[in-house]
Amino acid sequence: MRYHFSSYDCDCDTLQVGDSCYAEVTGACKTGIFLRLSDGQAAFSSRMRNLKVGDRVLCMVLELATEGKRIFVETESVVEYAAA
Repeated sequence: MRYHFSSYDCDCDTLQVGDSCYAEVTGACKTGIFLRLSDGQAAFSSRMRNLKVGDRVLCMVLELATEGKRIFVETESVVEYAAA
């Protein structure tokens, strides 16, 4: 799968397409998981649907949020599993 990254204005205070960050799982549904990024923004990933609430992951931003939508991210690896 290929992703086309458009060029964006560089602002060091916000995440940009292609940036990696940590996130915590806040919920799940049959199509993916909901995340809270390290900077507090809401995100969604369609991969690693078997994660539980509280798990921490490393992810990469694929699409920035649009009106009424969350940031779309690719979950790359699990950093820490939530305590059972």
